[in-house]
Amino acid sequence: MFETIRKHSKIVMIFLFLLIIPAFVLVGTDRNYFSEASPVVARVDGHDISQADWDRAHRQESDRIRAQSPTVDARLLDSPLARYATLERLVRERVLDAAAQQMRLVTSDARLIRSLQETPAIAALKRADGTLDADAYRALLVGQGVTPEVFEANLRRNIAADQVLDAVLGTALVANAQARLALDALYERRDIQVARFDAPDFAGRVLPTDADLQSYYDAHPAQFRQPEQATVEYLVLDLDSVRATITVPEDELRSYYDSDYLPRIMAKQERRASHILISVAKDAPAAEREKAKARATELLAQLRKTPADFAQLAKQSSDDKGSAAAGGDLNYFPATATGLAAATEIARGQGQNLPRPVIDAALRTPADALPAWTGVDLGAAGYAVVKINRVLARQAPDAQRAQQEQQQYAQWLARAEVLAYYELLKQRLKVRIQAPRPQVAAPEIAEN
Repeated sequence: MFETIRKHSKIVMIFLFLLIIPAFVLVGTDRNYFSEASPVVARVDGHDISQADWDRAHRQESDRIRAQSPTVDARLLDSPLARYATLERLVRERVLDAAAQQMRLVTSDARLIRSLQETPAIAALKRADGTLDADAYRALLVGQGVTPEVFEANLRRNIAADQVLDAVLGTALVANAQARLALDALYERRDIQVARFDAPDFAGRVLPTDADLQSYYDAHPAQFRQPEQATVEYLVLDLDSVRATITVPEDELRSYYDSDYLPRIMAKQERRASHILISVAKDAPAAEREKAKARATELLAQLRKTPADFAQLAKQSSDDKGSAAAGGDLNYFPATATGLAAATEIARGQGQNLPRPVIDAALRTPADALPAWTGVDLGAAGYAVVKINRVLARQAPDAQRAQQEQQQYAQWLARAEVLAYYELLKQRLKVRIQAPRPQVAAPEIAEN
């Protein structure tokens, strides 16, 4: 049989040809028949961003970072978060390009030349007579993987896209009264008292039945799921050894002191607090935590009716024996606390040994009528009742400080307006990102 096919191969080929051609004529071919289809990961103004576009942009971004930092870990560049950040940057570029086209924004030759002259690497290629060394210019760009034509076209597009947001940045106006209202709230101080209800103190008082435990388990299955675990390798850097090799210039120290350190140490908000502590063990059963919460809620309701009884209730009910003798008084404490200890007035930007939820609750609770009360859920640690005794007004800054603060507030406002305008552009251009955002759990931080 095979010998017959070999002898009449031409006839067989003609027969197969006659069978195949009608199939293509009648059925046709898919547009992806001769090329691999690339799925769409995002869409901007009706134009698709394919997986191939995303991969190409991420590859270019990774090459750029490696060129700037040769020692960077390649695994960080290829992480899901890094790849998604590249997609968001690609979407942002497409949004601004589309907005610039709709606004008829173009870049003139004069503006392009001025931008090239402002680039240090290109400005260094000037000859003595002021003309640009074209050969060196081309060699510089080819070394970066682009031609002068592509580089200039991209630069024109970037300049036009920047004008979209510059129109918002340049119109941010802040009145003195508006800045003072926001900054005074930022630096406000409050005098508060905190009552803690810790779960361990209620552990021996609760005796749940098997039915109670089973009912709670069935109602809260997510609380009993084991988190995903992984074996990792890591490198610990010796900060003291690294610090010994760093020399900071005097001008950088002065710049940091003037622009960062000095504003943070001036005019910070502080509050004074007292508390009644109800302790709850981290591994306490849910029923014990519920009982501690009920006790805290009961005390809070009682204190709202008779605020004058706070000191007496703190002595009777607080599990913090150190402050209970003083009627729950913690003295003053500042606003960035993570533990529990007596301190000074609470203030934003200052660290102190109080749980962060307590500080946040004390600072955001309305204080129109004093004393004011609020309850705080401390999670596995228990519950707390916070009493705000008084609000300490901020001292008026001098003229120079007030001007600096207003300029800083204007920058914050301008950035917020730019973000809001960008989100509006995304809505107008019907932006859809179909690739799922990677879900990364926040790392646990040990409390000291």
